[in-house]
Amino acid sequence: MSIVQRFGCVFAVCLTMTAMGRVVSANPANPDPLGGWQILAEDFDTSSYLDIIAYEWDYYMIHDARSGFYGIIGYLISNPRGRLSDLVQVLPDGGNIAIVGRREGEKPVAQYINFGLDNYQASSEERFFDAQLPDGTDFGRQTPLRGGAFDGSDAMRIEGRCSLYSWDLVISQDWADRNTDEVRPTVGTDIGHLPEEIWTVDVIWPRTVVRGTITDLSTGETIDIDGHGYRENSWGRYLLTPDGWDFYVFSEDRDDLAAAGIPEDEGVSMVVQTYHKSELLDFTDISFYDDGELKNLRFEAAQGEMSWWHPHWQWDNESWQCVPLDAQFDLEDEDYRIEVDVTIGLENERPILSDITLPVARYFIQELFPHYEGRIVNKHTGRLVREFSGHGGGEFSFYKSARLWPAPTPLCNWWGWSKFSH
Repeated sequence: MSIVQRFGCVFAVCLTMTAMGRVVSANPANPDPLGGWQILAEDFDTSSYLDIIAYEWDYYMIHDARSGFYGIIGYLISNPRGRLSDLVQVLPDGGNIAIVGRREGEKPVAQYINFGLDNYQASSEERFFDAQLPDGTDFGRQTPLRGGAFDGSDAMRIEGRCSLYSWDLVISQDWADRNTDEVRPTVGTDIGHLPEEIWTVDVIWPRTVVRGTITDLSTGETIDIDGHGYRENSWGRYLLTPDGWDFYVFSEDRDDLAAAGIPEDEGVSMVVQTYHKSELLDFTDISFYDDGELKNLRFEAAQGEMSWWHPHWQWDNESWQCVPLDAQFDLEDEDYRIEVDVTIGLENERPILSDITLPVARYFIQELFPHYEGRIVNKHTGRLVREFSGHGGGEFSFYKSARLWPAPTPLCNWWGWSKFSH
């Protein structure tokens, strides 16, 4: 272990023991989905002693049942001002990309790449990102396209290459009537262990159109993508390595809707966000049509409107931790009761791992490719509004176990039930 890594571990522990009591503030959401990076904006508080753990991601999901490809691609900026970068890195400094891909019937694969502070560019004016390793191999790029979508709306072009895949995709908003100001963004001031930790989750496009190509570099096969997905922008100052999240995304596939005789733009869309340490960031946004009327609803754990748990857990040697194999969500307000069963299975999970810094080396992000089944009931009439099912995405993240040997399944179940439910 290098001196930098050792000091990084000590520094991360010191951060968690510090309490300076200053008032935290949040950046407002950017009204422009192609607008600049929030942590580079002039009004982002750079004077915080936690600026070293300022970071932000643009996050994209890909769900394409026709080609059988499901994936996640993320562009991440961390500690952009290089605070103490010569001495310590808590999270990998500078520009980063992550990609996870799953082909139908195959185990997902994942890769994380750090470009450092000197090998990337990003803009405070528009959501531009460009990074490349000095040897000219791996790169990641995203470019705002004003009016660049197939229907003339705004879009993001995302490109990149790593040892697993190369990709060139155009992402635009779908089901725009689901994206209401009432349900975004959400700020968590209770997110971490320190007074100035703060995290904002902005579901920019709850459902997207995804078109382009992904090339599997292990086989040379180019996959034509014509599917849907999800786009999120989240940012703040957050020491994630002693904490983490547990979130799920689903929207109905157009072929499934057509087979059921439902118009393509009248499907169910659901985003579940939960963070282990925060209650303010535990919410579900779900939209659907009831008797021809669109319902955009938010259920909040803090208001007693949602509960969840993971019935089954299993040890994963890659993550070196117990991970969930399924989930159940119950949502209820004065009008609707919604039940959702999520089936994952270890064969549909893969961790994103990195050993660039010691805190991150002790951490994992488990990428999930689940199957969803749900039902929506109108409480006033007792009528079943909709049943829905299909494939989606999700993540579970936490720190690795300190155990020296794998935990048996009964112990994993006890551990998971006691820690990750509401």
